[in-house]
Amino acid sequence: MRLKMLTHVIVSTYILASAFASFVPNSCLNGGTYIADTKTKGVVCKCAPGWDGPNCSTPFRYLGCYDDKTSIMDVRYPDSTSNSPLECASRCRDYNFAGVQFGKWCFCGNKLRLPLVKKPESECNLKCPGDKQKKCGGNLRISVYSNRDCSFTGDLENPKNGTVSIKGTSQSSVATYTCSAGFKLSGVSTRTCALEAGWSDVAPTCVAAGPPTAQATAPMLIAELEINGWNLVFRATSGNGKNVYSAWMTGQNASTTKPIDMSRSYTSHFRQENLNAIWASLNAKYVKFALYRDNREVGYVIFDAQGSDFSNWFANGRIVDASWSDLTKIATYNFFSIVGSVTADFERRFFINNLYNACPGDIGHVAVIEREGPCKMDKHPRYPQFIYADLNSADMWDKQQFGRADYMAIFVSN
Repeated sequence: MRLKMLTHVIVSTYILASAFASFVPNSCLNGGTYIADTKTKGVVCKCAPGWDGPNCSTPFRYLGCYDDKTSIMDVRYPDSTSNSPLECASRCRDYNFAGVQFGKWCFCGNKLRLPLVKKPESECNLKCPGDKQKKCGGNLRISVYSNRDCSFTGDLENPKNGTVSIKGTSQSSVATYTCSAGFKLSGVSTRTCALEAGWSDVAPTCVAAGPPTAQATAPMLIAELEINGWNLVFRATSGNGKNVYSAWMTGQNASTTKPIDMSRSYTSHFRQENLNAIWASLNAKYVKFALYRDNREVGYVIFDAQGSDFSNWFANGRIVDASWSDLTKIATYNFFSIVGSVTADFERRFFINNLYNACPGDIGHVAVIEREGPCKMDKHPRYPQFIYADLNSADMWDKQQFGRADYMAIFVSN
């Protein structure tokens, strides 16, 4: 069959692709239907929302109008006098996302840089030179499109000795993992599709179940944690009712007796005597901020401490290494400090956070919650609490999938 391809434009509800009247039956996919094309006297596919191409086989979704002050995509193509969402998407065919801005600009990227700030559609108000019916962003505003759905992320496959089942690959679809007899999951059991980021979490594996084993009873020794030159100078205990920030800054309600292990208790916080006064004399090259739960380390950040003082070492510009892959110097944060975010309603210290967006949209890595507050991240049976993103990246606090650590520890090394 000969097909005559015409330029087609993306609209919010469907996409038209032309063909001769001898269109192959049943070739409109993914819910697409045939309609008559008065220009060619043939038939074309009217695609369902989110699909593109002559046969409606290419995922293409409009995600919205976003603030672009921080350049949320990495790759920019040369200006085009025929720029349109479709043309830009074609240029970005090897990327997950396409974005049009300022009329003639086209951007591509595989990830959208945080924080993502959605803006009213009225602010993406510049017409596309290649399609006057469409808007191509605005001044510091970018119209963002997804070139795929979650089936295009490439990592959703059956684990060895297990299976994965999915119900769709659209927004909020869930993939469920199970293991064969004699094997058990290592990792999450379900993953959720988010068009902006693909499937959540890291794909789990199936490992040999083996016979049941008794839980380890030997606590982690502080001496073991201090090998390779590290020295514990502060340890805060969750749920003991004592303010962590005050303990760090002044030693209030903190013992000067160093603990010997990480066995779970509700004892006082520990702070090296006169720590703020002797900080400079420690000649610290590095500071390690770490969280511990059930006798194991669950998260850490290592900072370059050279030239720092007692309070400013905890800063994103000093990051050397971290257990979260996206916790880097160049990432964007709205809070990254010991002081954190404090109001009459809540108190969040040692706070590493990417975005505030009315509780449900708050995204971050770590927080010391000193007292009850309005958001789900602030509500716990006892205080303080040390919450952390229990993923390889920042997470939305309101989902309540965060971990709660038993201890927060600070080490120095010279």
